[in-house]
Amino acid sequence: GGSVYLIEAFAYSRQAGDNYGLVLIGDGDYKDRYLKIIDDHGLNEHVFFTGYQQNPYKYMSKCDCFVLSSLSEGFPNVLAEAMALSLPVIATNCFSGPAEILREDMNYEAVTDKYKECKYGILTPRLTEQSNEKAVKQLAEAIRCLLGNQILLEHYSNMSEIRSADFSDSAAIETLNMIFETLLLKRG
Repeated sequence: GGSVYLIEAFAYSRQAGDNYGLVLIGDGDYKDRYLKIIDDHGLNEHVFFTGYQQNPYKYMSKCDCFVLSSLSEGFPNVLAEAMALSLPVIATNCFSGPAEILREDMNYEAVTDKYKECKYGILTPRLTEQSNEKAVKQLAEAIRCLLGNQILLEHYSNMSEIRSADFSDSAAIETLNMIFETLLLKRG
């Protein structure tokens, strides 16, 4: 799972004296692996597991930002839901979904080697089943950049609120149709 890479990126992004933590919502199949990485990096007091939650929003709403570290997605509902909470978002550029939500031009090909501050959030290079060292480092850079910049946090909080309006009621149908058409074209 992508949470392995998120924990590693979180470890890289933290520096001595940082007071932020990582909240992982849900129960993954790889929890033992997660716990080993957490222990190896000395993050036991900084990473928190909520277990399965019927209502994850009570946790999400208390966070400073939301990170989607998926290897693949359909339409990433959780990303749209985080944005509805006005959370600034970082997402890996997985195929498909995040670029369509965060980039005005919906161009998946635009983010490959380095993270980019897009219109509605930050996109980082995609994770694969192979070597992800560079992608994880870029995810860490993006986390560090966002959490270290109050102005950027506020900017992307506002942009999340603006973008999430596209996913409400009738606007959502139009936006989703446009995104699905884009995804269908990509898949040929």
